[in-house]
Amino acid sequence: MELRQLRYVDAVARHRHFTRAAADVGIAQPALSHQVKRLEQELGVELFRRSRAGVSLTEAGAAFLPHVRRALLAVDAGREELTALAGLRVGRVRLGAMQALGRLDLAAAIGAFHARHPGVEVTLSEESTADMYRLLAEGQLDLALVALDLNPPQGIEAAALQREPVLLALPQGHPLAAGPAVAFSALRDQPFVMFRPGTGLRATAERASRAAGFQPLVAFETGNLDRMLALVAQRLGVAPIPASSVRGGRPGLGFRPLAPALTRTVGLAHRAEQPLAPAARALRAQLLDAAGGG
Repeated sequence: MELRQLRYVDAVARHRHFTRAAADVGIAQPALSHQVKRLEQELGVELFRRSRAGVSLTEAGAAFLPHVRRALLAVDAGREELTALAGLRVGRVRLGAMQALGRLDLAAAIGAFHARHPGVEVTLSEESTADMYRLLAEGQLDLALVALDLNPPQGIEAAALQREPVLLALPQGHPLAAGPAVAFSALRDQPFVMFRPGTGLRATAERASRAAGFQPLVAFETGNLDRMLALVAQRLGVAPIPASSVRGGRPGLGFRPLAPALTRTVGLAHRAEQPLAPAARALRAQLLDAAGGG
């Protein structure tokens, strides 16, 4: 069994496609297929089902994959520990982030990190909190900026960075926009514009709705904050949003506190069972400092 074969198995499992997996790891597709087949022959089981519809894990493959990923994580962590002896000149950190991060200026934080450690590659992907928890558990992310309103699953450790109020965005002239605060119970018959399921703000709004005795009427779902507010401005619904999103004002919109008051918490998460590699530890410290949390 060779390390490269394990990397090929991981790539095929992620992409569900031999050609895309080969492009990801930088080899020809026939060579990748050959190495995976050799490993299957050595193990005496098929790891993947091949069909015209694509590639899927067999039962044996699904059982084997977590061990593959733990082995790859251990090797990568060992490699990065060695780079720490050279002053953190090289390395790679895979960072995930949700869209609304409160007062944290993520671009500035990554820029400051790059200036301090120019040889460390930082990759960034934007996902929902639920998806980032899964990617952390699978070893496909090293760090993730998440909404702690969705509790981290077992094996994920998270530190709170910032807490901020949740406001209600309404179109200008809406009947509920006149008072100092909007009772959540008054939203029973209102259409909502919300982030997709798996986001912290969606979970917070759904909990508040249940506490007020109703199921929210979700008229529109989006993963984009600007689009959400544009839909509200068109009088297509109301939307719970982070208070930090209101900075600078928004034409055609009004914003009111909710009663009872709602808050949301931005956190920084990583796998608990394995120490962070030096590059990831350094970026974590940078993000904590940028958020005022360390």
